Amino acid sequence: MTAPAIYSRASWGAREPTFLVDLYWSDVAVAHYNGSTDPSYTPGDFNSEAAAVRRTQNFHMDGRGWSDIAYSFMISQSGNVFEGRGWGRRTAAQGSSEGNDRGHALYFMLGGNTVPSDEAKASFMYLVSTMPIIPSPYENPPPNGLEVPGRDMWLNGHKDWKSTACPGEVYPWLQSREWENELMFGFETQAQADWAIKLVKALTDPDYSSGLHEGLPTHPNSSEGRRD
Repeated sequence: MTAPAIYSRASWGAREPTFLVDLYWSDVAVAHYNGSTDPSYTPGDFNSEAAAVRRTQNFHMDGRGWSDIAYSFMISQSGNVFEGRGWGRRTAAQGSSEGNDRGHALYFMLGGNTVPSDEAKASFMYLVSTMPIIPSPYENPPPNGLEVPGRDMWLNGHKDWKSTACPGEVYPWLQSREWENELMFGFETQAQADWAIKLVKALTDPDYSSGLHEGLPTHPNSSEGRRD
């Protein structure tokens, strides 16, 4: 997985927050979108994308009265990533105390019926793959949480925390679990990452615990076809 361009707050001209609160737990990434309409910007044009992010921050701070832009990171359709509150800061985006307590908010810069681009989805999964994890004291998984293979965390959408259409067309993609193919876990090749995902699934299959090992995948680097 190639790291996307991640632009710091300073690079896009962020305002200083009025205050920030540390996020003590981190075990869920929550997907968001803009709402019923697409935000106005030209994908791939940094100045245009940065201006859209600044407008969102201004709306949140001046219109909503929040301390800063609500989201942890913003992802454009070109795949560029803009730092919002960043890792380790409590969001104001999830619509519930539990959601804000334990989750980072990842915002797709799209709205309405717009489908996320492949570049945006890849950047989202890069953030998911690198998100720092701090297990929460909540005993239950987040609502409709999709467990991420190989990581002690979940994915879900804004609509899983409150009554809303958000994250729009991002949600069917989340539910499809096609994003599993984007996970790399630090492996050098996609084949190795795919093998790791299959291995995790095999090890968590009830049949495996009963002694049926036939479903274990072969390591992609194994020339002899051994079961590693």
